[in-house]
Amino acid sequence: MALSYAETCTRLNDIISDLGFPLFMGEAKEAETVKALRKKVSSLYSKLDRENKLDLLHAYEADSKAELIDNAVLELLNRIDELG
Repeated sequence: MALSYAETCTRLNDIISDLGFPLFMGEAKEAETVKALRKKVSSLYSKLDRENKLDLLHAYEADSKAELIDNAVLELLNRIDELG
């Protein structure tokens, strides 16, 4: 799947936002949300072509898929913390 840099980053941002809102509202549990986020980020990453994978790693300051997933989890938790 070939996307622009912005589209690639937007997809991950949308995943984080979609999972973060129910967590913020108290409708979801943190452990389940983090597990779902890890799964969705991994799935998104697997579907991207090489250039888009590099874009996503760059945007989230990661050197690997594992670090990307960890950074996405931190982003989610930071957003919840800032709102709360």
